[in-house]
Amino acid sequence: MLSLPEKVCRSCRRIVLKDKCPICGGDSFTTTWTGVAHILDANDSIIATEMGVDIPGKYALRVR
Repeated sequence: MLSLPEKVCRSCRRIVLKDKCPICGGDSFTTTWTGVAHILDANDSIIATEMGVDIPGKYALRVR
């Protein structure tokens, strides 16, 4: 099974596999990132609040 490299939107830090970010619509990505946060409930998550995330999903903690 072929695994596609995950890339991260530079604008919102969402981890994506597509050519356009489904959250912010951005098209600038990086493959240099560390840490993962899986946000399940953005409204009740302290981590989501600290990251400025309001939509559930998989996000990178640090983007370079």
